[in-house]
Amino acid sequence: CPIPFGAIEKMTKKPVILSLRLSEEILEDAEELIAPVQSDPRYSITRITRSAVLKLAIVVGLSVLRGEYGEN
Repeated sequence: CPIPFGAIEKMTKKPVILSLRLSEEILEDAEELIAPVQSDPRYSITRITRSAVLKLAIVVGLSVLRGEYGEN
């Protein structure tokens, strides 16, 4: 799945605090993705943490859903 244009900008805008209950499995998946995402040159300008991976997953997931359901 390609990374949507503007993903980093969306991830680094002033945040709104949101509380989510996520399973331990999702958190473990995010932890495992830190190193691969960190090694991607597209993300060399930002610090990659578990939170950053989860934010990226939301941005990418929303892009996929927009493509699937035709929303822009």
